[in-house]
Amino acid sequence: MDQPSCVIRAFAHFVDVVRECCGAGTAWTAPRQVKYLQSYLETNDDEEKRPKTLVIERPYVDRHYLEEYTTYYATSLRPPNPHASRIHVFSSDFDQAGWEEQLVQAAGGDLLTVQRELNQSYLGFITIRPLPNTPVGRTLLRTYGGAKGRKYQPVIQACSARILGIELKFDALPFVQQDQGVGACASVALWASLAKVARATGMRAPTPFAVTQAATKNWVTDRVVPAAGGLELGQLANAVREFGFAPYTVKVNDHPQMFLWTLKVYLNSGVPAILLLGIGQEMHAITVAGYREGTSSIEIGEAPRVHRFGSLARIYAHDDRIGPYSKMSLSETEKQEWKRLEVVRPAVDDPSDVDLTKDSNVTYAIYPLYPKLRLSASDLATLAGGLGPLFNQLLGKDLANAITTEGSFLLNGEYLKDLYSLGGDGKRIAQMVQHTRLSRYVGLLRWFLNGEILADVVCDTTDIYRETEPYGAVLAVLLFDSRYVEPAKKMAKDLVEEDRFY
Repeated sequence: MDQPSCVIRAFAHFVDVVRECCGAGTAWTAPRQVKYLQSYLETNDDEEKRPKTLVIERPYVDRHYLEEYTTYYATSLRPPNPHASRIHVFSSDFDQAGWEEQLVQAAGGDLLTVQRELNQSYLGFITIRPLPNTPVGRTLLRTYGGAKGRKYQPVIQACSARILGIELKFDALPFVQQDQGVGACASVALWASLAKVARATGMRAPTPFAVTQAATKNWVTDRVVPAAGGLELGQLANAVREFGFAPYTVKVNDHPQMFLWTLKVYLNSGVPAILLLGIGQEMHAITVAGYREGTSSIEIGEAPRVHRFGSLARIYAHDDRIGPYSKMSLSETEKQEWKRLEVVRPAVDDPSDVDLTKDSNVTYAIYPLYPKLRLSASDLATLAGGLGPLFNQLLGKDLANAITTEGSFLLNGEYLKDLYSLGGDGKRIAQMVQHTRLSRYVGLLRWFLNGEILADVVCDTTDIYRETEPYGAVLAVLLFDSRYVEPAKKMAKDLVEEDRFY
């Protein structure tokens, strides 16, 4: 009888399993990305979610690798195997016999119970390409949970995997190791972001090679395959357009506070950011998959049109040189009178990781946006600055410094669903819902007082900010404390129409 299609191994043998799956010899040294994946899984904050069991699925037909194979490797003198392997990771402990017992139970009519139990311990999967130098293919792993202030949820997506018909569901953002034969670092960074926004709009996620093709369709400065020459900013923007999205590009320049505001707004909106880093004379791209809230606040704007938002203590980035959800920090520096943002990778897994981000300066961020999302994060900042004095006056100078603002863009149905769950004044919320006409996507400016929600300002996103009608985008202002409604109407009578206050 042939070897079973799924073989069970203990996680302790992870590196050996990867070596066997990628076809490497005994003298093979595991790449940094493989070591990182082992470390990432083993150091989960929740001990019960640390890996114990691997289910190796071989052979596995992976659409992403197959596209790379037919485009590049099939015409090589010594082509690798066209099939990949897929390693599923579980936090529960079972052996080959235990796995087969679960299959028998599922086949006996108890599939739902088996799926439920396996789902509880499923940590995701790692596709292994038969390429010893770049073995890590499409990888989807759960994020850590439980840490206060850690924000992944808007950016990651609902995913599923099937093992012999057993469906496992989890949330993740895809990662892949760069293979210069068919894609540059910018290709895989943009691919990870597009995978999220494409799925959110009902599209099939593209492959890394499809991203490279789109980027080089109308603008080629080097060979498309192999892709060792990398991609330029304009090519990335072209790729975003080719997939039906609008590229929104933000430059750090000399205003890092606004850059951080836009980064946070779009991450809150579920749009992974592609950051372009300048490292010496070279460029590198990473995808930001989440962030961790800081304890301080950042001021933006000029007095009196100043508003505050919570700082980012850390970002979690897909860096193809390291791995998924790699911990990094953004620090503001000032050199030669130019303010800059530097990316710093702490030495948490491998001390040499620090060298990869040494003197890494953030130059641009690119966001693939829904085309009709015309109001920008910078426009939200302008609106927040203009309305900030209203809330400062409403609460008084003693509380002004305790007010912070967060911004996001979301589907109107998602906003209303969230609004219903906040436990505010049901009567006023019902009035707002019934009498406010919302655009498909709304811009949300949410004000907080000492961490508690103070007010929502809901904005139309189908038009740009216009100085001739600076508050024309405001569709509704919801005060969560009814005592502030009438005073706010009087204070803002020359800014926002009275019937938009609830």
